Amino acid sequence: MVEVYAEKCPNYSTVTHWVRKFKSGFLSVMDEPREGRPTSVVTEKNVSTVEGLVKQDRRITVKQLASETRISVGSVGKILHDHLNLNKVSARWVPRLLTADQKKERTDCCKHLLRLEANDDLFFQKIVTMDETWIYQFDPEPKNASMQWKRPSSPPPKKAKVTQSSGKVMLSCFWDCEGIIMTDYMEKGKTITGEYYSGLLKRLRSELVRRRRGKLRNGVLLLHDNAPADQCGYEILPHPPYSPDLAPSDFCLFPNLKKSIKGRRFEDIEDAISAVEEWFQAQNDTFYSQGLLKVKDRWQKCVTMQGGKVKGKSKSRSSCAGLQFPVGRIHRPQKPVDAAHWELQSSARGAGLGLALDFSAFVASSKLIQTAWSKMAIKTLILAKRPRSDADDRFSHARVVKC
Repeated sequence: MVEVYAEKCPNYSTVTHWVRKFKSGFLSVMDEPREGRPTSVVTEKNVSTVEGLVKQDRRITVKQLASETRISVGSVGKILHDHLNLNKVSARWVPRLLTADQKKERTDCCKHLLRLEANDDLFFQKIVTMDETWIYQFDPEPKNASMQWKRPSSPPPKKAKVTQSSGKVMLSCFWDCEGIIMTDYMEKGKTITGEYYSGLLKRLRSELVRRRRGKLRNGVLLLHDNAPADQCGYEILPHPPYSPDLAPSDFCLFPNLKKSIKGRRFEDIEDAISAVEEWFQAQNDTFYSQGLLKVKDRWQKCVTMQGGKVKGKSKSRSSCAGLQFPVGRIHRPQKPVDAAHWELQSSARGAGLGLALDFSAFVASSKLIQTAWSKMAIKTLILAKRPRSDADDRFSHARVVKC
């Protein structure tokens, strides 16, 4: 056989195997019929059974499913991922779960604020917002800040777990579209009372006179989540409770501030305060103006989500592109002269007099905002008649409490 078939000749063990086959009476060289691939346990019935068990208990484990259905763990995993498209995830921690009443209050409040903004072109220029946060002598950086690139063969980096320092102060920050107006630092162990906060608002008035000429005369809208009895004559914008996602300081100012100082060790709390003040001064006007404008987009999202929490970053540049924030004085945004022929009606209280104002020349030049005529025109615009709703009565921003 070697001489005939050469390299194609079967080896000795193969020849002896077939010799035994032929001697036993098996004369065919073809394979005998046999069963095919084993039947898979991933059937419609098992898929339906697994789906029913998962619906009954969302926390059931793969091993428990395998025990209930009497199929392998691998087959259960295949059913879960490939056929039911399920993944097991952990619940995300949130500060508070909102009730239905709280969601409705958030929705009504945001609708009211959006109506106020639509009827007042100087709405965002008038806003002064305020909030508090802790400033630590040492605040460890978050875990994801220490991520670094490595090769598969390199050992993963390690770091010791550290905690926040006991030394801290409470920062109270007032700011607007032009920047920081006033900051205050309260030592650890003290409490912000109504009397203390009233003193801050009185200091704010003097700082507005010194830093924002004309802002008090044009009107200040205070956006904050505190409600002391004495508001020192400011008009208060409504802010729903448990809503840091609707507070510009909580979703814009403080996160960026903390990102710059976390991981830094300060010798004392005074060094930490100096670092905070340096960071405030390093930010340009665009940072503050765009940060304040983002709240409008969040109001809109809150209404769309029917009071749900707003997540992620807001895209406010396109939605508020026409607004301008000059430093030192308030300007009215420019509008095309062709489309600026307005006729506004304002009724004088008790006299029933109608006043029609022609704004064609007014909108042609923003410098007229300095004149008494244009200021009266803006006041007429704000007081123009419009349909009122229950939300307007509930969240009226004209609530003024004098000292």
